[in-house]
Amino acid sequence: MDIKEAIKEIEDLRKQAKELRNQSDLLYKKSKEKIKELRKRIREGETTGDKIKDLVILRYALNNGVEEIYRSLEKRVKKHVGEFILMIHLSLGAHNIGVSKYIGLGILKGDSLIIIDNWKCEFPTENYVECSDIFRYKKFELEEKNLAPPWYRDLALDLNRPLEEINYFKPLIALEIKIGDEEVKKWFTENGLLSVFKKMAQLLNRPIDSESSDDFIHT
Repeated sequence: MDIKEAIKEIEDLRKQAKELRNQSDLLYKKSKEKIKELRKRIREGETTGDKIKDLVILRYALNNGVEEIYRSLEKRVKKHVGEFILMIHLSLGAHNIGVSKYIGLGILKGDSLIIIDNWKCEFPTENYVECSDIFRYKKFELEEKNLAPPWYRDLALDLNRPLEEINYFKPLIALEIKIGDEEVKKWFTENGLLSVFKKMAQLLNRPIDSESSDDFIHT
């Protein structure tokens, strides 16, 4: 192949690449339009027959990774009906200075995630106790509603995600969910907060023995 032929080959390859990019852009645009139509149909009452898939389509488009997160949470909920569920979420102060930690403790009253209006997800607790005073753990409030992430946290995208803005020796996590008595008690124990666990559990009318690491005392 002489040099002119080599140049022609390069030009042809570039032309093919451009055509493929244009075709890819067109297919992506069509895909977005189809997703928009699909969302409209679901909002108007149609369904895939699967509440989690409906939720994922409306909030995240078709995203298999996100869908698997919700399905995993659903499986864990089914296994631990009647047990504790704990949600821990962090928020940053102005200009990323300072961190606030909030914890919510509830008892699972159902075996499935609750999805409202096809896009909002809650855990079936009916009520939960929130502790928002990270420094003293003395401010407890009983909320008469299902446990759910705050408006600024996404259940799938923030779950177990490090807060990269903060540079600590131990990474801080945006949102954590502990499901089942064993996981919940382990978190309180590892953080030296068994007395907080005891207080919150009492407010939920399911007292525990904070002196023992082995047993729960049920009423």
